Amino acid sequence: MTRFTRQGATLDFGATRISVCRPGIVRVALAGDGRAATPSLVDPRDWPEVPFEVVDGEPVRLATSALGLEIATAPVRLAFADATGAALLHQPSAGGGAGEPAAGRTGVSFAFSGEQHFYGLGQGGGRLDRLGTMRQLWNTQLGHGPGSDLGVPLLISNRGYALFFDTPADASLSVGRSDGGVRIAYTAARGPLTWYFLIGADLRGLMGEVAELLGRAPLPPRWALGFLQSTRHFENTEELRRLPRTIRDKRIPCDALIYLSGYGEALGWNRGVGHLEFQPELWPKPGALLDEVRAQHFEVITHEYPVLHEASPLFDEAEARGYLLATAYERSTGGAANYRQGQRLLDFSNPAVGAWWWAAHRELVGLGVGGWWLDGGEGPPAAATLAAGDGALLHNLYDRFRHQAFAEGEAAARPDQRVFLLCRSGNAGMQRFGASTWSGDINNDFPTFEAQVPLGLNTGLSGVPYWGTDVGGFFHTVPETGGVNARRCG
Repeated sequence: MTRFTRQGATLDFGATRISVCRPGIVRVALAGDGRAATPSLVDPRDWPEVPFEVVDGEPVRLATSALGLEIATAPVRLAFADATGAALLHQPSAGGGAGEPAAGRTGVSFAFSGEQHFYGLGQGGGRLDRLGTMRQLWNTQLGHGPGSDLGVPLLISNRGYALFFDTPADASLSVGRSDGGVRIAYTAARGPLTWYFLIGADLRGLMGEVAELLGRAPLPPRWALGFLQSTRHFENTEELRRLPRTIRDKRIPCDALIYLSGYGEALGWNRGVGHLEFQPELWPKPGALLDEVRAQHFEVITHEYPVLHEASPLFDEAEARGYLLATAYERSTGGAANYRQGQRLLDFSNPAVGAWWWAAHRELVGLGVGGWWLDGGEGPPAAATLAAGDGALLHNLYDRFRHQAFAEGEAAARPDQRVFLLCRSGNAGMQRFGASTWSGDINNDFPTFEAQVPLGLNTGLSGVPYWGTDVGGFFHTVPETGGVNARRCG
């Protein structure tokens, strides 16, 4: 009768391997077509032994203290229930079987029982409830919209369970009506596919299981939970010195000042995007100026993109070591245009690049910079070639390599200081590196502000708990009145 083999916590059905990681977490790995496995978004680990029961038959029945699983074997199809036996989710007999491809992609689909509503999938897509929507999981910053698109392949049900698809590849997930009824349909550009079923006693318990799988967010510094003011529009050193004094004189609650990169005619902390050196006319004595800011009880955050400019003193060394991609950083504003000619993306998929880049920040660490605004990072184009693979595979994972480099650098340089990374992009698991996110360069109109609520909630329900937004918008599509210079609010 046996149609599977068992080794420890894993049942092997040939093309499908089912592993019990925890009472509330089951891993399903589907056999591929011989291609190399895609990078995992889950930290490698040895799960502790979990007691569970298996009853052979057709279907095979598996049970833990948190869930029940029925496994039809010809072909393999799974049906999940909660601890009481109430049906939650199953792979339908018509379509959606384990590993059945869709239009040349690898994929899997499910039918769910009763009325359910769904959340998560990262930041983007507009609505809070994912029921009746389709998400393309490809990190993007469009600008002039409700926010950046940061895809996390985690779907949460209000019934207290979740599905996590363990690949950073270009993918789509829809929760809507199909020819066979209402389905959850996931497809990815690369395989083989590994996915997880997670369940908790309630949504709070479920998010605990998500944290067990994808990593817990370390506690950020207390000041990072306050108001953070950013600007790049200084005209001279005296204005730079006047800003913190004015905020304190006006008794405006503010915990940190973010000095943005110089861009175009706007002067910020550095010589421009792609440089790590202070703007010399504005910051003639950086150490003394930063000491003055901190003496007024502000933390200091510097801003950067994952690029080097050809005029940077670091550029030639990075080029000689092979640390730069052939791809320039581009921003889409209706058509792709470089921020500045000569900028090149750093290849953070190579761990040596991350260590080298952090070492280039030692002077800033010594000056007391308390946190890092890691802008951009949506990833190289699909055609790019990186040390760890191509852009089509690593686009969504790209910025998480940068987060890890900064987290490891901080742990070595300042082990007693909490890490604060403010990031515009990322992926599942970014939170374990101290990476928080904000919704990107948004418009200053009320529909955009209203959209921030579901964006932030779904980001939190994707395992990334620390989130924020530009409270007054970034792009000033609504004209300012009263003599305010909108340009100076960026």
